[in-house]
Amino acid sequence: MAKRKKEIPSAKDVIAALKSRYPGKIFEASEYSMPWVMKRLPTGILDIDIALQGGFPAGGLSFLIGKQGVGKSWMANQIIREQQLIYGDDCSVAWVSTEMPYDKMQGQSCGVAVPLSDAELTKIKQDFIASGDVLPPEIAAEMQHTVGTFLTLPPSTAEKSLDMALEIIRSRAFKVVVIDSFGSMLTDLEKDKDLDQANRVGGAALLNTSFARKLNEALSTDENGDPNLTCVIGINQVRDNMNRANKYSPETIETGGWALKHARWVTLFLSKSKLREGTTRVGSTVRWEITKQKAGGHEGAKGDFDFFYSHGGIDYPLHTLTVAADYGVVERSGSWFSYGDIKLGQGAPKAASAMVELGLTDEIRDATLKASGVKCQYK
Repeated sequence: MAKRKKEIPSAKDVIAALKSRYPGKIFEASEYSMPWVMKRLPTGILDIDIALQGGFPAGGLSFLIGKQGVGKSWMANQIIREQQLIYGDDCSVAWVSTEMPYDKMQGQSCGVAVPLSDAELTKIKQDFIASGDVLPPEIAAEMQHTVGTFLTLPPSTAEKSLDMALEIIRSRAFKVVVIDSFGSMLTDLEKDKDLDQANRVGGAALLNTSFARKLNEALSTDENGDPNLTCVIGINQVRDNMNRANKYSPETIETGGWALKHARWVTLFLSKSKLREGTTRVGSTVRWEITKQKAGGHEGAKGDFDFFYSHGGIDYPLHTLTVAADYGVVERSGSWFSYGDIKLGQGAPKAASAMVELGLTDEIRDATLKASGVKCQYK
């Protein structure tokens, strides 16, 4: 008697069986959404947003890296500032600190609406009075102004900090979670030992490997195929590589192990040089480069912007004008700038001021985004 040929099930039958065995875990391509398509988080810095195809991707881990004092925390605050402008009271942010408590005064100088406590405001008022001055009521009110929710988690051991971060991310209640930083975490094992006994090679790196794996699960789609749209921003330092084998070895290294490099979707590398007017240092020229970009983009883009101490950061109109000129939206003829038939002025600073006075900033910014082919959600 001839053997009966075994029937091969159809793909639809296999999918149906898998969905029955693993409910809420099996999706066809049309049944789930990519988080970075659903939402990106603009930085407000025009050429970075263009390079990032609209901003940092939701639903994944992105990193800001660079040497000390280069502006990593400022850039994280810049991202938060922009989300507060876009989403208003619907904006929810968490800042997980591992080095020092979140600097609210620095955040306010970056344009972030983060309120001081009553005790902090009282102390500032006392300092003003002691110096023979009075804190203006409108400035006091601004210091306690808040937008949405701003949760700050003070430094703790690495295990507690990362566990709290994972719980916040799993909740899906926050638009941005910043972890500052991965390079200075203290493990429970190191905390409980004396300094001469605390050395354990690879302790933090092992912990970060475990965190990267758990983060993938925390950011996974739910049972309906809806993505977790939380944007996780990690901050890390780079240090001079003292063990360069040859000239082709990297000049700098990151702390915290290799797992985080593989887990991240975007890496924005920052460096800087001094910005002077005559002999006076007035800020820094911040250079940026995207050294990794997986979520719908490619690495390699680079640029720079001027960070002014007097502005507490970037001069947005001036930067917008410069980028618009690069894309031909604003015409540059010698030192003169014009937008269509409108003469903006001679010299970039004067032209940027005219652009603001004429109310053209948003229009020129949107036209530049359109010229670049990027769709970006700005307020």
